[in-house]
Amino acid sequence: MKIAVIGTSNSVQKNNYVTALSQDHEVHNLSSGRVSYYAHIKTILKNIALLKTMDLIIVDHYINDVNVYSLIMDEKYKERLPLFYSLLSEIGVPILNYLSAIDKIKDEKGYWFYELVNKLSENFSFNLLDLNKIDFTDGMFADPIHLKREVSYLIGMQLSNYLLHNELQCPLPPKNFKNPFALIGEKHLREYPECEEFEFQNSLLKISCFRLKDEIILPDNGELISIGYFNYEAEENLFGVSLNGVKYELEGERYYHEVAPNLTGPIVVSPLKGRCEDVYSLVERTDFSKPDEMIFDYPAITEFLYLKFPEYKIDLPDGKGNPLLIKNLQENINLVCSPFGMEVQNKEIRWIRNAAFSLEGVDSKLSFKLLRIIRRYRPADKVAMNKLWEIRDRLKGITE
Repeated sequence: MKIAVIGTSNSVQKNNYVTALSQDHEVHNLSSGRVSYYAHIKTILKNIALLKTMDLIIVDHYINDVNVYSLIMDEKYKERLPLFYSLLSEIGVPILNYLSAIDKIKDEKGYWFYELVNKLSENFSFNLLDLNKIDFTDGMFADPIHLKREVSYLIGMQLSNYLLHNELQCPLPPKNFKNPFALIGEKHLREYPECEEFEFQNSLLKISCFRLKDEIILPDNGELISIGYFNYEAEENLFGVSLNGVKYELEGERYYHEVAPNLTGPIVVSPLKGRCEDVYSLVERTDFSKPDEMIFDYPAITEFLYLKFPEYKIDLPDGKGNPLLIKNLQENINLVCSPFGMEVQNKEIRWIRNAAFSLEGVDSKLSFKLLRIIRRYRPADKVAMNKLWEIRDRLKGITE
């Protein structure tokens, strides 16, 4: 199965559920940490041709919205979520809304957004894996919004097996939907002589960045809703822009796509350079200016996302969601990740691993079965995992 993952930090970390999915499926990970669902809209627009060739699109977006954006954005952010889901549903590929667990989610101020995501997933006939329905103990969380990698990997294994044996339903798009979003990206930014282009690439991203040396004027494209930027290594290491005269710091390291102030009409974008005062946080819209410390270098912009029709609304479809019921998911998590399971790992796993390697030349099938046990308990053991796939390739008759 060809799967695209459009996610946040839970989909970016190494040896997680995406890694597990990759063992049995062709996975294209288009994720980026600490972003809003506006960044996912950008990702869809930039990768629409690829996404239409997928068998499944996994979307992981709600955690940052519950924890951050639902609390600091205005009502428009809530109202535009159906437009994001409409854009997803129009691709014509099954959608799986992957809700990674939040510790004590009912205590979150943004719990209402979680409920909204569940309701809209049903409206649009999305497939849904809500891990908040699983009883995770405190020891299974790395922090309140991230499961430990071994737990995430185990979930990916279970999900992978489910996808091998079950068909997922296609989404139900709204009637007469017209894409209201527009992306001002590298093609447009190259037209500005004030922008100095360079490229950044890592295992997940390959992006063109444009170091802004002077002000540019963006034409009237509707309402500016988000900005992509790349914070490169610089001597001063602070970056920011002025949008129609209001100064904002572009926070974080490397690439981000952040929610912007709701501006319409022609927009003057200027770089912050040198010492600046009265600078606001682009994320929280709060003034945290510290004149003795705020010294800026030229920012690097990657794209601007617009809503062409700011008042555009849709009639919600009347679909039926598909909550995934993965057999024995709770039981396997308890077995592998509970204190009892961890005790088993500490006492027995080394013996099982040694036995698996010793038996390879004697009984490959038994060695394979033992390595599958290692996979459950030590998914990050690269040597054992490579040996598992090597033996699997030799034993074509064995399936997982």
